[in-house]
Amino acid sequence: MLSPIVNTEKKMPAKMLEALGLHETRCVVTGVKSVTEESVKAFLTERHGEKFANTFDPQFLFSSQGS
Repeated sequence: MLSPIVNTEKKMPAKMLEALGLHETRCVVTGVKSVTEESVKAFLTERHGEKFANTFDPQFLFSSQGS
């Protein structure tokens, strides 16, 4: 499991940082505490297309401390 919090220590394209920042905000507002790689990719695909979503690296988010 992954935390929805963006790992800003990991270098990523600006567009990915912006997209994951929006994802993080949505998760915080809705109370989501953990996400899966698949759910993040689905979010990114919906907004930016499959090609962009496939550039997602799970290291762009922090690991969840519990399941």
